[in-house]
Parts: sequence; C-alpha cells; structure tokens
Amino acid sequence: MLGNVSTLAIAKALNPRLSYDPPRDFAPITLITTSENVLVLHPSVPASSVKALIAYAKANPRKLNFGSSGNGTTSHLGGAMFAHASGIEMTHVPYKGSAPMLTDLLSGQLQLAFSSVPTALPHIRSGRLRALAVTRPQRSAMLPELPTVQEAAGLASFEISLWQGIVAPAAVPRAIVEKLNRQIVASLRTPELERKLNARGLDVVGSTPEQFAAYMREEIAKWTQVVKATGARID
Repeated sequence: MLGNVSTLAIAKALNPRLSYDPPRDFAPITLITTSENVLVLHPSVPASSVKALIAYAKANPRKLNFGSSGNGTTSHLGGAMFAHASGIEMTHVPYKGSAPMLTDLLSGQLQLAFSSVPTALPHIRSGRLRALAVTRPQRSAMLPELPTVQEAAGLASFEISLWQGIVAPAAVPRAIVEKLNRQIVASLRTPELERKLNARGLDVVGSTPEQFAAYMREEIAKWTQVVKATGARID
C-alpha cells in the first residue's frame, strides 16, 4: 500500500482519534521518494526575498492571504509553520485541490502559497509567479538557484518534506517485509525509473524498513508539534 506524509504522519498529528495508528497498524516496507514545496508569490507582492516578505508581512499584518490545496495538507501546515516561525500573521484560504488554488494565485486573489515544485515551475519560468525559497534543508535539483527557507531567513527548524512510502498491514510476516523491501528498492535503483522520478521532482530514497519506521515516527512527532504550536485544524 502506498502512503505519504499526509496519510502516515499529518493525519495522526491533526486527529489523535484517527481510526488507524500508522506505527501500530502498518509495517513499513520502504521510503521510496522525497520532494519539496516552493514558496511562491504573486508578482504584485513587493518582496524579492524571504526576509523582505517577512518584513512586509510584519508591516502589513493579515494583509497577505496564503492558499493551500486543502486543510491538513503540507501547503496548509507549511504556511502555518512559516507564519509561526517568522512571527507574522497571514490568512489561510483552503481550496479543494491545487488547481483552483493556483488559479487564484495567478490572478492575484491570493498573495502566496507553498506549492509543489512541478506544479509551480512553468509559472515561475514564465514570470507569472515569483519563487523565493524551497522548503527542505537542501536545495532543489529543479530550482538550484533558489535558497532554502533555512538559508534565506535563518529559520533553522523550518523543514517541509513531501514523501511517499510503501507499507503493509502490521501482521505481515517479517520475511515478506524483507522480501518486498529488496524487490522494491532494486526497482527504484534502475536508471530508467530513477530518471523518470527525478524528472517529476522526486528524489529516490529506497530505505530499509527500520529506517522508514524511524522516519515515520520522527515525522509524526514533528507535525504534532507544528499542529500544537500553530493551532492548525482540519475544519
């Protein structure tokens, strides 16, 4: 079964009464890919750097609207985390998916968003959106000229990684978990598949089950802390 940061980490952080518990109910097989979001602005916003954006937001509290592809997504929690870490106030506008959010961002009804790189890239290249930084600690291969948020604003704890992984029901025997891990990791290591994934902005990982289990626990703890600090909700 394919899971991701939303289903295996954020959902638990946002809803302690979730009907499933990822560490308890699933056997991690492997973390397959990671990627990042990019902080993009409508060109009407008078800021060409993350520090300038923060300064503008502090001088104009709640004037900035940031869009997301829905409550509880990385684009929502990323914006909430950024506002909390930088000490600014923004208004969150959730959408049902990234397409309508992007439409309003391009038209100027929204001022900024944390978007996936492949979604935003054509509009960054055309000049219809201004990209300021990426959300992981390392720079993006697709936008190597952009700094990270950590670099650009000195927000050492700011990190948003989008990730996908394979899990199985917790009752699956260990021997099958190990066999699946070997087969999937071998497939991920084929040059053709790796090139295709890289072209979509995805970095191939191919972890061990133990590494993925530890990473999942770290992500649940991180997003739980973000939810508590920001007061983010899914309703």
